[in-house]
Amino acid sequence: RKKGIRQNVTIHFYTGLAVLFGVPHYAKALQEQCSSRDLNVHFRHNLIEIQPKVATFLNLDTNQKVIQPFDFLHVTPPMGPLDVLIGSPISDEQGWVEVNKNTLRHVKYN
Repeated sequence: RKKGIRQNVTIHFYTGLAVLFGVPHYAKALQEQCSSRDLNVHFRHNLIEIQPKVATFLNLDTNQKVIQPFDFLHVTPPMGPLDVLIGSPISDEQGWVEVNKNTLRHVKYN
């Protein structure tokens, strides 16, 4: 925007989630920012392939592939607990390890 080129740029944000953020208060604020800044948000799309200058996403609702050309691509992989922790006695039902926020030590096995 400072260099006067924003009007020549199209920004797309793809997420595998159905919301921008898991906390509704922040999701609403982020959605307002995306709308006011003319950002194209695409929910429930997973990145399945990257080729030079082209990203392919899978629409999780329709199972259709979406081809998106790009000049710049920033990717953050899906995050979750490690498979080795799911079902482990040191993790909860979802596979996350509960720790003390001040010490980062396990709350039960310390």
